[in-house]
Amino acid sequence: SSRPGSPLGRATRGQRALVAERLAVRLLLAKWRQLRAAAAEQAEALAAGRAQAASLEERLDATSTLLREAREDGAAWRDQALVQVNALSEAASAEARATLGHAEEVSCLSEKLRQLVEEQAALQELCAQQAEDLEVLTGEVVRCHGGAREQGGAARAAPLEGV
Repeated sequence: SSRPGSPLGRATRGQRALVAERLAVRLLLAKWRQLRAAAAEQAEALAAGRAQAASLEERLDATSTLLREAREDGAAWRDQALVQVNALSEAASAEARATLGHAEEVSCLSEKLRQLVEEQAALQELCAQQAEDLEVLTGEVVRCHGGAREQGGAARAAPLEGV
């Protein structure tokens, strides 16, 4: 709703549509920026998940090395090795479960990131198309405004304010 005497109150329908289109473009740009920030956060989370998975894999490798060394030490260490093997096996099993959980999380985050990248590309394409539409509409407004002046002021158009 525009007030009488306000620039929007004197604006033509085309000018009001142009103002509305500009607002829509600004809102779309703000949403795109939010999505871009969310994609960056998810990329960081994905990188952290991968680092954690690599760390768990290193720990699993270290555990496997300890197990192999315990077997090579022979009969003197057999009883002690069995205790260590059980503890290490439980730790490896817990780490394997954690690694699987992280792998699923990484997969989920990767899918979300892929979707965000596709959505970002679609939004960029929409922004570009709307920018082109805005340029065409601006040209038409300018052309119509200029044509009204050439007709001797019979159908005088309001000055374009803020365009």
